Amino acid sequence: MRKIVIKGAKERNLKGIDLELPHGMFVCFVGPSGSGKSTLLFDVIGKEAERRLIESLSPQLRQFFSPANKPNVERIDGLCPPIFLTREVRNYGPRSTVGTFTEIYDYLRVLFAKFGLPFCPDCQRPLRALTREQMVEELLRLEGKGILILVPIRERNPQELLKEGFLKAYCEGQLVELESLKLTTFDLVIDRLTVRKDEIQRIRESLELALRFSPVVKVLSENEELLLTFNPFCPECELEFPSLTPSLFSFNTPEGACPKCKGLGEIDGKTCDECGGKRLNKWALSVRIEGWDIASLSELTLEEFQKVLNSFSVPQYLEDLLEAINEKLTLLFRVGLSYLNLGRLMDDLSRGEAQRLRMVNEISMGLSGVMYLLDEPTASLHPEDQKRVLMVLKELKEKGNTLLVVEHNPDTILQADWIVELGPGGGEEGGRVVFTGKPIQILSADTVTGKYLKERSFRLKTPVRVPKGWIRLKGIKKNNLRNINVNLPLGVLCGLIGVSGAGKSTLVLEVLAQDLKRVKEGFAPLFCESLLIEGEIERVIVVEQKPFAKDRRAIVATYSRIFDIIRDLFSQTKASRIKGWGPERFSFNLPYGRCEFCKGEGEIKVELGGFLPEVRLTCEHCGGTRYQREVLEVKYKGLHIGQVLDLTVEEALRFFQNVPSIKERLEPLKRVGLSYLKLGQPLFTLSGGEGQRLRIARELTKNPRNTLYLLDEPTGGLHPQEVKMLLEIFNDLIERGASIIFIDHNFELLSGTDYLIELGPKGGREGGKILKEGMPHQVLREDFLLAK
Repeated sequence: MRKIVIKGAKERNLKGIDLELPHGMFVCFVGPSGSGKSTLLFDVIGKEAERRLIESLSPQLRQFFSPANKPNVERIDGLCPPIFLTREVRNYGPRSTVGTFTEIYDYLRVLFAKFGLPFCPDCQRPLRALTREQMVEELLRLEGKGILILVPIRERNPQELLKEGFLKAYCEGQLVELESLKLTTFDLVIDRLTVRKDEIQRIRESLELALRFSPVVKVLSENEELLLTFNPFCPECELEFPSLTPSLFSFNTPEGACPKCKGLGEIDGKTCDECGGKRLNKWALSVRIEGWDIASLSELTLEEFQKVLNSFSVPQYLEDLLEAINEKLTLLFRVGLSYLNLGRLMDDLSRGEAQRLRMVNEISMGLSGVMYLLDEPTASLHPEDQKRVLMVLKELKEKGNTLLVVEHNPDTILQADWIVELGPGGGEEGGRVVFTGKPIQILSADTVTGKYLKERSFRLKTPVRVPKGWIRLKGIKKNNLRNINVNLPLGVLCGLIGVSGAGKSTLVLEVLAQDLKRVKEGFAPLFCESLLIEGEIERVIVVEQKPFAKDRRAIVATYSRIFDIIRDLFSQTKASRIKGWGPERFSFNLPYGRCEFCKGEGEIKVELGGFLPEVRLTCEHCGGTRYQREVLEVKYKGLHIGQVLDLTVEEALRFFQNVPSIKERLEPLKRVGLSYLKLGQPLFTLSGGEGQRLRIARELTKNPRNTLYLLDEPTGGLHPQEVKMLLEIFNDLIERGASIIFIDHNFELLSGTDYLIELGPKGGREGGKILKEGMPHQVLREDFLLAK
């Protein structure tokens, strides 16, 4: 059996890992948060595979790719081309929609260009365009009649046309000589003839000559006027329709975009009054297929869209196009995304929804022999959605691909073919392989995950806390929440569950978060008729799993608000007072004390030129400490400031045990399981789970009384054992006077809640309803429990 062989992986906290992974299997990487799973999978295996793939390309192609750094690993053999399917929050931009991302909208644009019927945007009469032969056939219908073939001339000197051999013009219903004509706008006479079949060659030549002057040809007979054109033309409004091409139906091209909002559908947050938020210009919106314009189709749910699409009577040559669209739609339905619509912005999707869309794109390519790297594909999903995703993952594997997956969901872990556990802890306590083997083997392993999988049991919380107040929202109208009423409890731990697209994020992160802020500021709510607070709410805090910005100057010590205190301590030492140094001397962001060679970053960026990637080397002048040598001569309790920033949270608690202001800010970090982080560790190096716990730890330093916390997928990136710790923290916040409302499907967390609300029954337009609410044993349905 072919294998991926890794030797001496030392990236970040990895301790020289040697590992063999089987090809063509579903491999799960498990372990505590910060143990090195993502580092090994994405920063070592994935990045090295990507680097080699790029290096195999020709220099002409390599210039279009960002150079990749070689990871810190001695050797990796057996790599396949990598495809990353992560849950990271991406900025897709305001022009990326579900339709453009899945390419279904591209197919739809071709369909409208080939089969759409244009209508006049002013008078709404149907228009049609003709080929040259169809124009000849139109004239032959006038057999025996005398006709004038004319073309409209605008702003041109008649004398120039006279030199080209033309003699007459048609003005105000009369033929006039060009020689005597003073106007510059008129109809030029191309030919005068009587229509006969033996004159067909002359008719063709006259039309060909006319079309050189104008795309519109006028034909006058005894009692009839014809307009012949390649492009649709409205004789009533004298509007010439542009050519029907795919670009006409794109809001990302000048041909198709609304001229006012430039294809964005809104201006300064308000719906564009010219296109009505449809993004396209009047021409694109005036092309229809059996009564449907392309924007109206994009507003339908994918399930509704498929029904309408398959009702079209398209010509045979377009049937392959419909089949391609249907194949994509079927895959989207299989991963539980039938409630989306083509016009939905990618930036409005949850991380899980965006990841599943990327999965659909990959499956539709039909690739085999590649290596898929996935980050928690079933995290925070409803059990029904988990089943769908697992089916898709197995299909990818059956096509001959290798699946390498970071996962914490016990049900997904037990569905894998092979398991790799890193640990035993996080940070410096992690970075080692503590188990490799089959799922049945991990149940008897003496590891954190093995013990949990073997001993896990679920018991719903009893008794539960009684709400101390309520937030009552009436007449909610936002996305698929259509005129519903919701009562959210205060003073308890409240969870929202429901299938993907049921309206959970809309309710909590948009309606509640935004309207609660407006009401507290004295304004009327935007998304509901009324919002009544029965209780005390002083602060509203939204905690999401968004990654920190890639800023090397933002570190754990600055985020936890202890760096200013540390700098004050150093400025109060005897050495600092003698030199007259203040706290600013100990900042690596200011020129007073930072190393000027690396500008306080601790690393030097080296550009190698050409297609070679940049290399970051430890600054040889400051040794990576970020400070000038004379600043490092100042010691506090035997350590200079660079050494202090190299302490872990655990070590810093002991070092600063007599400094209450630092201790009280670091204790929460230890409590949320982040004692292994170093004070000087850049925030962008933290995993999603670490980042969210760091945000929660910062809140623990504040008085939570009368604070409402709104959390989106708080268990994302957390090991099941760490969820228990998170639940303890939530309970402590509530006991101190806080209220917590979260969105999650982690059963360990749900079993410890006081109140649950289930939305559904499905996603999209079939969702947005309150199915059940109350205590966990009243809400968690039998099928949900059986799934566990």
